[in-house]
Amino acid sequence: MPAVLVEVDSVPVGVLGIADRLPPDAADIVAALATLTGSTPALAAAHTGITMGRAGSDLAPATADAVVVRDELVTVPTVVALSRRARGFVVQNLVIASVFISGLVVWDLAGHPLPPGVLGHEGSTVIVGLNGLRLLREAARKRAGAGGGK
Repeated sequence: MPAVLVEVDSVPVGVLGIADRLPPDAADIVAALATLTGSTPALAAAHTGITMGRAGSDLAPATADAVVVRDELVTVPTVVALSRRARGFVVQNLVIASVFISGLVVWDLAGHPLPPGVLGHEGSTVIVGLNGLRLLREAARKRAGAGGGK
């Protein structure tokens, strides 16, 4: 167990022992992450930080890219998979918005009236929003299925 010396004005006043126990399913969780990422070196080169809910400092949730509310390591592979799906939706939404905006620029340059173009732009915003909401719908359906619902 690592020890930390506590000093006040350079005078030792205490020693803290630090320990962390691995959950029994840690090996399975690391294997699931390795499956998602392709290998452990991929995890070492990651550009994303995840912090666990109640554990850790107050600074960790402010600096992490994702915060897992529950202190359950098993949720980390789910966060990675969900992040990948969310990234896919972002790409889809960028394509949808680009197609609509390009079409609306052509519409405007062709001399058509502006109000239908504005309606087209607002319609594309609704489509992009609804596309993003699909991610929540699929997650809710999976949770309901896992909980015994239909």
